[in-house]
Amino acid sequence: MHVHSLNNIMAITIKDIASRAGVSRGSVDRVIHNRGNISLHVKQKVENVIAELGYKRNIIASQLVTNRSLIIGVVLPHFSEDPYWALPMNGIDQCFEEYKHLNIQLKVSFFNLVNPQSFIKAFQSKTLDQIDALIVAPIYEEVALQCQEYFSNREIPIVAINTPFNTQKENTFFVGSDSYQAGKTAGKLFDLIIKDHLSILQINIGKHQQLSTHYKLKQQGLEDYFIGRDINISTLQITNPANKAHLQNNISNHIDNYGPFESIFILNSKAYRFVDAMTNNIEDYTIIGFDLISENISCLRDDKVSFIIDQNPNLQGYQALKSILDLLIFENSKNSIQFVPLHIMIKESVLISDTP
Repeated sequence: MHVHSLNNIMAITIKDIASRAGVSRGSVDRVIHNRGNISLHVKQKVENVIAELGYKRNIIASQLVTNRSLIIGVVLPHFSEDPYWALPMNGIDQCFEEYKHLNIQLKVSFFNLVNPQSFIKAFQSKTLDQIDALIVAPIYEEVALQCQEYFSNREIPIVAINTPFNTQKENTFFVGSDSYQAGKTAGKLFDLIIKDHLSILQINIGKHQQLSTHYKLKQQGLEDYFIGRDINISTLQITNPANKAHLQNNISNHIDNYGPFESIFILNSKAYRFVDAMTNNIEDYTIIGFDLISENISCLRDDKVSFIIDQNPNLQGYQALKSILDLLIFENSKNSIQFVPLHIMIKESVLISDTP
């Protein structure tokens, strides 16, 4: 066994490895940078020498020397349609500001939440042979799988944010909340408040929700929390939340047909939409929703929503980009699934956080 001091390791060069392995420096470079076009026999020889000599390339230095940027694609829903998506984008921007000195670039595209084709166009708009990694919100399962397959086959790391892929493939990562546990958390909160005759209406507000894995997981978590108990849990899908009359009519008709309900579980950031539509009798409900967008914060302050489960979208964005940098620059391996902590927010905690 060869033992090397730190100074010896630092002094090892590609030329040393090539000489020891009996191959060209170009072959060593292709192995180190995973460029392909090299036989398995040569690759194994080079990797054996690298392991023996303890070589570790300085990726940051090599990027600066070659003046090549690390280019990261970002594909998210546009926050003009849903203010939630401004939060993970803020996290990505924050991480970028901290690490932009490492010669990294972002190529950002947005898509329309109600149009699956715009999602396809958004990630296809990335110059695929020029990006080194991709951050994406895979809202639509079917087209998201195509996206995952494409980048995974090309060994381009892809980080799913907020919504997981159905299956994890090589070079595929997920950063977000544990949606199943979020659903169970909501169930526990309802259970603590309402002891008898619990009846829950869970509402998907938005067309794309019925296609998203994380909404299904939230529903499953809530239902599993009450498994074996005689609890009325009903689900309503509303595809046109911008139309207040449509929203109000759909909710009222469902309550008339399947209610009454004491508890309302809004599975995304649109709890404020329910509050706005049901203003006249909002005090009749215990409402739990998700995410600290400004509209939901106002509902908490006004006692119109009981709890907001914050999924840490800002941290999701930050960690998504940081995971790519850890993988491609700092060579730190990451778990394929990284859950960010959930925060349970009530009126008092929001008021405290706003205190100077």
